[in-house]
Formats: sequence, structure tokens, C-alpha cells
Amino acid sequence: MSSRIPGRGEQLVSGGWRVGAGPQWLVRLMAGGVSRILNRIDAGLESGSIRATLPDGSQRLLGGRRPGFDAVVRIRDYRCLLRLATGGSIGWFQAWQQGEWDSPDPVPLFALFMANASALGSVGRARGPWRWAMRFLHYLRRNTRAGSLRNIHAHYDLGNDFYAAW
Repeated sequence: MSSRIPGRGEQLVSGGWRVGAGPQWLVRLMAGGVSRILNRIDAGLESGSIRATLPDGSQRLLGGRRPGFDAVVRIRDYRCLLRLATGGSIGWFQAWQQGEWDSPDPVPLFALFMANASALGSVGRARGPWRWAMRFLHYLRRNTRAGSLRNIHAHYDLGNDFYAAW
């Protein structure tokens, strides 16, 4: 019962879907990536389904091949899929935090992700050139003396503002 779209973004490129505002070359560049990410999620859902409403108002059913948790997601901005592809579950959370997606009930969505964790595997991991870009960024944040100091300041609030709350 997959609603996989043939041609990997063909409708996006041909103008069937509005990917976003901006130069036409940018829209065409994003089209295949959006479709690939959705197809990877669709293929990784062994049980349950996600009914996703895309920013242009169209709907896409992901999964649905076997019974399981059924989730509803409204994608407000395609950047949430980029965050998922480059940042995994942390990127997905950051996208929610930025208002790029929402759900009337997120509990079934997270239960669905947990139930399909092994099958979804690396759906939320960067591939191809993105993978090398992410590795390079990670290298820049490595734990040298200076890097460790930056990482500590970025991840832990050890200042007076924290202690003022007590």
C-alpha cells in the first residue's frame, strides 16, 4: 500500500508540487532530495504509517503495509527533512523546535519510530556528499584543548544565570 512516487521527484520538478520560493534552479535541486528522503522513510516503515501533509497541501502516505502505530504529521517547511537527513533524530527535534513540522498527537509518531527503529536504520543519516560535509564539520568540532572548551560552553550552562534560578 505504498504511495511511492515514481521518478524520484518528477512531480516536484515538473511543477506538480511547490517546493518553496526562490530561484528555479534551487527548487529543482531540492526536488529530488525531498522525494528521496520521503521514499527512504516509506521503505523503512515495516509496520504502521505516517500520513504527512506537505507544505503545498498535498498528502503522502508513508508505510501502511502492516498494522502498527498510525501517525499524522504536518510538514510546514521542507527544511525539516534536510535537518532529518543531516542531523538524524536531533535534527528532527530541532526542526520541531523551529516550527518546521507539527503533529496533533506526536506520541504515535515516536512510538512508530521506536517500533521501526532497526528497519529505519540510517534514514536520518547523511549520505553521499552530505556525509563528507558532516564528517568535516564534526572534525572541526573535535575535542582538542580549544575544541573541548568550546564544546563544554556550547553544551553546559555553567554561568550565573543557571544558578540564579535557585
